[in-house]
Amino acid sequence: MAAKPKKKNTKIVDLTSQESEEQHSKLLARFTQATKLGKLGHWQWDAVEDRMIECSEEFAKIYDMSVDEALKHFSNPKLEYSLVHPDDRERYQQHEKDTHNQGK
Repeated sequence: MAAKPKKKNTKIVDLTSQESEEQHSKLLARFTQATKLGKLGHWQWDAVEDRMIECSEEFAKIYDMSVDEALKHFSNPKLEYSLVHPDDRERYQQHEKDTHNQGK
């Protein structure tokens, strides 16, 4: 079984302007390089649709999944929470709510 991540970092980027799209492209290139070098994963979340729309191969590998499986799994809160230890689920769900509210 693959090791589970211990910390989750979140970055919210407004993609409504051309400048933000260029910024996003540069950030994605850096993240892609970092995932390969550091064996780390990254993903992109659509806050409007409330689902994962992209993830790196390294992200999927962390969970022993294909990219398609990870996209499906992490876009379903019940499936996502199944990977969180039962003792940590309430705190994890609160973190999700707090992060979501910061983006509003």
